[in-house]
Amino acid sequence: MKIQLKKFGELLISRPDGREAFLAMRAYTIPRNFKGHIEIDFSNVAVMTPSWLDEVVQGLKDLKLKVIFLPSDNPTVIESLKAIGESSPVNQWRPCPAGHYWRNAHFQKSYRRSNGSIVRGHRVAAGCCINPSRKDQIYQEELQLIAKKFSNLDGPSLASQLRLGKNENSFNDLIKGWSTFWNDTLQLEDPLDPRLIKALIASESNFNVNPKNPRAKGLMQITETARKALGGFKDELKDHLIHIDKKDILDPVLNIAAGTRWLAHKKAFASKKLKRSATWIEAVAAYKDYLNDWQKSIRKGDNHLPPQIAKFEDLLNKLSK
Repeated sequence: MKIQLKKFGELLISRPDGREAFLAMRAYTIPRNFKGHIEIDFSNVAVMTPSWLDEVVQGLKDLKLKVIFLPSDNPTVIESLKAIGESSPVNQWRPCPAGHYWRNAHFQKSYRRSNGSIVRGHRVAAGCCINPSRKDQIYQEELQLIAKKFSNLDGPSLASQLRLGKNENSFNDLIKGWSTFWNDTLQLEDPLDPRLIKALIASESNFNVNPKNPRAKGLMQITETARKALGGFKDELKDHLIHIDKKDILDPVLNIAAGTRWLAHKKAFASKKLKRSATWIEAVAAYKDYLNDWQKSIRKGDNHLPPQIAKFEDLLNKLSK
């Protein structure tokens, strides 16, 4: 449930006013016996003080509710959150602050602690959990949550008529969404064009969710090596890790999230190998594992693109028209 604080005014200052705001939420906004989480929206708030916010947050927590703070660039909001020992999400897409990850509501089975005591099975509410590693990691529950925000995004239209199968335009929102998400999250100097991701999917799987390939899976043909590396295996990726179960990698939401992140990693890999900023075409070559052969051909005086990369570039050009 989202609560927009602008309903209580632009200047949210005194503790008594904060208390009145909480009482109004409890009486008129939050349903009786509500067990979900509360999203606090700071949009259009001009001034916030810690005392006003503390009254609201403590009141909600006394009701045993999980409280999530939506992103805000308002300095008074940021300082108020810090003052009461809270923090806002990493960006507009993530529901949790840095060092935390999202878990859906679930039943925790009984288990034995290291000291021998037994924790009985219990219901755990949805919310943000502390990540012991303190790294920026996203699990598949949060990936699914993020993807719900992908409709009606700005940017170039991805509608196309490449005649590559019935699913050609089925994943446009996901392609645009994950491209935008990783651009925002990784702060890429050379932003990723969603049309490039669509061309990559076309060249990898023809938009087939489950093409028959024993070495790679799904729309973006994620290998098991890539899936593990994305989760931090052997420290190939140092940050912005994503964890996806092997059994779920065919899910288009998760597959495109993983493939797009892997392509951004391959661009960094290609840049390091080439000792300069790699192009996205070179990143695609690294993604497809053709970068080495391509560079060898160039050194021998052959400047033609490898056939697989030429096919990809042709698709990209058609999508860019």
